[in-house]
Amino acid sequence: MIYDEFLKILKKKVISENKLNAWLYQYFKDLDPKILSIDETDNVFQEIDSLLKNKKWDNTNDKFYKNKWDRGWSELSKKFIQTENEKDLNPQYLKSSLLKICNFMVKFNCVEAEHQIAELILTKIFKQYFHKVDNIYEFGCGPCRNILILNKLFKKNLFALDWADGVKDIVEIINKKSVNEIQYARFNMLKPDQNYKLKNNSGVLTVHSMEQIGHNHSNFINYLLNNKVKISVHIEPEDQFYSDDLMDSRRKLFHNKRGYLTGFFKLLSDLEQNNILKIIHTQKLYLGSLMHDPYVIFIWKPI
Repeated sequence: MIYDEFLKILKKKVISENKLNAWLYQYFKDLDPKILSIDETDNVFQEIDSLLKNKKWDNTNDKFYKNKWDRGWSELSKKFIQTENEKDLNPQYLKSSLLKICNFMVKFNCVEAEHQIAELILTKIFKQYFHKVDNIYEFGCGPCRNILILNKLFKKNLFALDWADGVKDIVEIINKKSVNEIQYARFNMLKPDQNYKLKNNSGVLTVHSMEQIGHNHSNFINYLLNNKVKISVHIEPEDQFYSDDLMDSRRKLFHNKRGYLTGFFKLLSDLEQNNILKIIHTQKLYLGSLMHDPYVIFIWKPI
């Protein structure tokens, strides 16, 4: 894994306020970052506790859960068709300008701060792990923000796959100005289409999409193994990577209420013990939204 000063900070659960401030102003001064005081942080925790207690959260096991993504990505695609402005691909669930970084809550001047930080993280990961492959498949690509990053970095065959309506229209608009011709396919990770074959020398990417399939991930991983992927990169939340402190326990409770990814690292570890795959790297980055930490990096390849 790339070990530079930018990512070095995010690998630490606990850091001094001075070090975090220096990091924030080195990379994100334009976003006007402000580390919350103890009292301000306590107020945020009270807000989170209230949400956890009183709000009815959508769960990935809900019968009509897919309908939410159909509506969401269709809304974005209609707007993007009109404007062709990449900023209009920001997901609707971006509502808070507060982020958890290491052991602090930080307020920014816009709700897009997480995506700006994430783009730097993803760019470093993509450069290191996808530079040798010929094809890159993103499963659960949503509004194609990661496809746009890949498109700027590489001259490669890019494949955007998702189960929701609206994504195909987004891909068609991106292709008008794209360096690469991005190919779209409808794909359900819960029920992988075994007839959809991946090309030789291919990399696979998921970013916060396996999150949405909870404990139902073994069929998808078996599909990737059967297709003999060259490298598989996942940036996802995983409940095993929360500790028992007060901050993490709240976030784990939210994770479980939503039915997010669970048992994934155990599955990879079991497969590694059986000499089916090799785990190249696992790393939690201590960057989170208001409610949870979705930046655990899993990188593996078949044996």
